[in-house]
Amino acid sequence: HALSPGKHKIEVKKEGYQPFETTIDAATGGKHTLHTVLIPNAPCKGGQCPTDLVVKANVSGSKVHIDGKLAGPTGPTPYTLSPGKHKIEVATKKGCPPLETMIDAAAGEKHRLHVVFASRKRSRIVSPWPKNPTHAGYRELCARIGGEPKPPKMREIIVSEKEHADSPEDASLSPSDEDPQRHAPKPFFLGVTEVTFDEYDRFACDTGRELPHDSGWGRGRHPVINVDWNDASAYAEWLAKETGKGFRLPTEEEWEYAARGNTTTRYFWGDDAKSACAHANGYDESAKTVHEYYWDHLSCDDGQANTAPVGSYLPNSFELWDMIGNVREWTASCWQGNPIFPSKDGAPTPQEPEVCAWRVIRGGAWLSPPSSLESTHSGKFTADGASNSIGFRLAKDL
Repeated sequence: HALSPGKHKIEVKKEGYQPFETTIDAATGGKHTLHTVLIPNAPCKGGQCPTDLVVKANVSGSKVHIDGKLAGPTGPTPYTLSPGKHKIEVATKKGCPPLETMIDAAAGEKHRLHVVFASRKRSRIVSPWPKNPTHAGYRELCARIGGEPKPPKMREIIVSEKEHADSPEDASLSPSDEDPQRHAPKPFFLGVTEVTFDEYDRFACDTGRELPHDSGWGRGRHPVINVDWNDASAYAEWLAKETGKGFRLPTEEEWEYAARGNTTTRYFWGDDAKSACAHANGYDESAKTVHEYYWDHLSCDDGQANTAPVGSYLPNSFELWDMIGNVREWTASCWQGNPIFPSKDGAPTPQEPEVCAWRVIRGGAWLSPPSSLESTHSGKFTADGASNSIGFRLAKDL
C-alpha cells in the first residue's frame, strides 16, 4: 500500500477476531512490513458473549479458583466466564493466606486481576477495572468528566545556537557511553508535568478508548499509567486536533536535555542519592516496605509507596516536575541499543526492521533503584506493552 510520508494509524480487522491497531511513521521512500496475529473472539451462544478473565500474580505457581473450583494457574491465558457474578480466589504455597474478590462480569467484557502477595498483612488483590465503554463503571466515571480538553502547561526549553551547533551529528555510542549533554536538540516546548488520569480519562471517554487501570492507587492528579506507546501517541494526536496545537511525544534527545536542566551531575539535584526523596519518587524505604523488591533502594523515605500526584516533589532548574521518578516516560524514539542515538534534527531515528517494536523510556519510576534515577539512564519497552510504572508527558515544537 502506498503511503504519504508522516504518521499513519494502521488497523487490521476481520469479523470474528479482535482488531489489531498500531501507528507507524512513514519516511519518504521507506518500506514497512507488518506481521500481525489476530486473536479469535470467544463464540457467543444464544446472544450471550462470555467474559475473559486474566489473573496475574507476583508469585509464580499461584492457583486460581473460580466459584470454589480450581480453574488453573495465574498467567496471561484468559479464563472464560459466563455473564454474572463470580467469586475469584487466588492461592499460593508461599505461606500467604488466599485472597478473594467478587467480579460482576458483563457479556463480552475483559477483566484483569493483579494479585500481590507480600507479608500476611500487606497482601492485596487489585479489583478489575471496567475498560468496556458499555460497562456501568465506565459510564459513571465518564459522566463525572466535564468541560473541554485543555492544553497542558508547557515550558519553553531554550537551547542556545552554539549548543545545538556543537552537538555531534554522528557518533557510535555504546550503552556505557552515558556522558552528559551529548546531543542538544532544537528549542522546543515540554509539559511541566506528566499527563494525569484526569486528562487521559477525558480523551478515553471522548473516543470510547479503554480506561487504563489505576492499580488501586487513585486517578485524578496521579500520572496516567498502564498505557502503551500507541495510547500515548493517540492521546497527543487527539489533543492536537482538539486544541489546534501540535502536541507530540518528546524525542529522547529532547527529554534528556530537559531532564538535566543544564547540570552535569548524576542527578539533576547533584550527585547524592540520599537527597532523592525531596526531588523524585523512587524506590525508597516506604516503597520497599510495601513491595519488597529485591533490588537496591534509596536510603531516604518520602512516605510514598506508589505513584504520587504530579508536582509533589521539587522541580529541576527548568521548572519541570517529576522528570525523574514517579513514572518512566514514553519517548518518540525507537530503541537501537544505545542510551541516546544521534539525530541531526531531534527526530526519531529509523530502526530495522522499520516497524519500531521497542520504544525508549526515560526517567525512572516509583519502583526504580538509585542507578535508574540518573539523568543518563535509558531503558526500552515494547511499544504495545503497558506497565503501572510507565506514563508520558507531551512536547511541542517551538
